[in-house]
Amino acid sequence: MSADSLAQYESSKTLKFTDWHPPVMGWVWSLFNTLSDGPQGMLLWQLGLLWIALFLWYSSLLPASRGAWALLAVGLLPWVLNFAGVIWKDVGMAFALALAVALGLSTTRFVTVSTSVFMLFYALSLRYNALFALPPLLIFLWSRWRPDAKAWQTIAISMLTLAAMLLATNVVNYSVLKAEKTSPSSYMMVDDLFHLSLREGRSLMPGISFSNIQHCAGRVIGQNRLVGRSFCLAEGRNFSNRNPLNTPELSKIWLDAVASHPLRYLQFRTAAFVYLLRTAQDSPYYIWHPGIDANSLGLAQTNNTLTRVVHWWVDASARLAPLLFKPFIWFVLGIAVLTASLVQARGKNSNAALALSSSALLYILGYIPATPMADFRYVYWSVLAISLAAVLVLIGWGKPAAPSWRLRPWLLAIPISLCVALVALYMNAQNAFDLKIDRQLWSQFRDHSIPVSGTPRLVGFAPASDGLYRITGPDPHLIYDLHTQVVASKDVDYLAFDFHCEGQRAIPSVQLFWWNDNQPAAREEQSTTFTPASGMNVISTRFLRGWADVGRLAHLRVDLDPNDACAFLRIGVVHWVPRSP
Repeated sequence: MSADSLAQYESSKTLKFTDWHPPVMGWVWSLFNTLSDGPQGMLLWQLGLLWIALFLWYSSLLPASRGAWALLAVGLLPWVLNFAGVIWKDVGMAFALALAVALGLSTTRFVTVSTSVFMLFYALSLRYNALFALPPLLIFLWSRWRPDAKAWQTIAISMLTLAAMLLATNVVNYSVLKAEKTSPSSYMMVDDLFHLSLREGRSLMPGISFSNIQHCAGRVIGQNRLVGRSFCLAEGRNFSNRNPLNTPELSKIWLDAVASHPLRYLQFRTAAFVYLLRTAQDSPYYIWHPGIDANSLGLAQTNNTLTRVVHWWVDASARLAPLLFKPFIWFVLGIAVLTASLVQARGKNSNAALALSSSALLYILGYIPATPMADFRYVYWSVLAISLAAVLVLIGWGKPAAPSWRLRPWLLAIPISLCVALVALYMNAQNAFDLKIDRQLWSQFRDHSIPVSGTPRLVGFAPASDGLYRITGPDPHLIYDLHTQVVASKDVDYLAFDFHCEGQRAIPSVQLFWWNDNQPAAREEQSTTFTPASGMNVISTRFLRGWADVGRLAHLRVDLDPNDACAFLRIGVVHWVPRSP
């Protein structure tokens, strides 16, 4: 259970809901609390949705297919099992959608249809962006429930059903459960305004100074400097009484800013979406959540044999095949599975695979205007849906192709070309979509920055040609002596240095240490670790732990990890930027 899960549990106890978390989930949890107080009821409900769904999928293929068992195995795949036991709205939504479609494959009895519709409503009430995933599923289900209807009638009733669900969700949340409105969409607006402010050179957010915006641009949150800026602003000074998420005029300010700079907005949102997808230069992000976070609610979970085995299975799989824990590859796989389902002759299984893969792709694309962070859980439905669809396609492989594809095989060139283009984009996306936040900051600070004098002491490095360093030891680092300059930590706003990795073998990580003369050496509690950009890197000192307490700086140390990440390394002159008066 993460902080989000704990907030949901607390609301289930108090029955006081906000729309920051799904009120329906908190209310359902409160029902389980009457039977057994704690997370166990909600966890069993969530896991029950998954395994009932998989069993129904399995039963729907019997006795015709020998490969039906593979549908049960989907629940044990590491990219499904990793979050199956975490009580999150993303996970509950995914399992509810899987069950809704599985029910649609079984019978057309009223009870089954009603339960399927309720599961779709439950999924939508957990995450509003399920709106993007639902249309293909509704069309598939209504085509099963009303097989004699014309195509336009099926589409029309599907859209009417979706509209009714949206209305019902609104009524239940605000009229029945009396949820407090907190404007969660403001979270994305702040990110947009933050970037547009940085490009504009002035703050577009009321009550937030441009200095705060600059500092947050140098703050790494979730391995990025694009989204999640509200978390950073909340840590800044003079913020407690001015939360931009609660600013009444925020929507109007956002609309005006986007209308004035539409290309900058599109560029930012594309870059944020690519950050979510995780390209070749990015490692998988947040693919496992351990146990229950520390809390004041009395909830705790002790590791046992089962949790250790599951963690080993997920961790080993992520190390062996990290691609399968990146949303980018699932988007490419979704296109491949979608194409394969179209090629196959029309039938229950191929139609289900088509609906699942279409839903998965639309759900991922729905994050283009609203990427919150790069958590793997955000595409959990897409991962589960594509896994199920792939099994259905493989089970039906070898059967005659659909007539349209036998007559026009050249149509396959379209999805194949798209997948090739996406793979090329995957390899070069960082260069294509990098907004170079550090470069923007450096252009604003360059004129009044001060270089650190002297040559650094090399440990585990040896000079090479053209200013490059060659790694020679197990713990390569550079140490800068600041004794010739009187530099107090409180007088430094930013640190900046140029970084280049030649012959990259792994994703490099830099750990920066600082200490004074009262300390014999570097300490972990006075350090920060981040993935450096190629080129200038700017780090705000405002959020560095232990920085303000150092006093007069004596040394800076720059470490590279892993030590074989680069064949050669170039670290330019380190600069410090004086604090603004």
